[in-house]
Amino acid sequence: MTTTTSPSRLRGPLIIGTIAALLSVLGYAGSQVVTRSLLTADETPPQVGSTVTLFIGMLILGVASARSIRKDIRAPRMALLWIVLAGILASTGAFLSFFSLSFAPVVLVSPIFTVNPLVTLVLAAIFLRQVERITIRVFIGAFLVVAGVSLVILSNQ
Repeated sequence: MTTTTSPSRLRGPLIIGTIAALLSVLGYAGSQVVTRSLLTADETPPQVGSTVTLFIGMLILGVASARSIRKDIRAPRMALLWIVLAGILASTGAFLSFFSLSFAPVVLVSPIFTVNPLVTLVLAAIFLRQVERITIRVFIGAFLVVAGVSLVILSNQ
């Protein structure tokens, strides 16, 4: 017997995911402005800023995930390896964003960061073929969003 998921059952998680993504954008955008201000005013080294930022994030996420951490630690080794790899990539990205903001203005660096969705789509198409369905319409839509954001930011320089 096969089960199907009705569109109405998907609507709730889709709305929650969209709201979380929009809040994430606000968080990342705010952090870039704060980071640039911090790095130019106080001459804080980028590695110190990114370390403190990631440590605070770890504390907040540690509290948020405290209930399920025992189950997650017992995950298969391959899953833990992917988690470690994700952590390495995310922390490298965080450090490099601090590093770039210590040398270049946020109005230049921010549009470069907006290429992230295109890179994510390409990587998802390569590594998540069985999980994600990426159509040409999705890719073109993401490209148009990135191009639009970049044009708006670059036109204000």
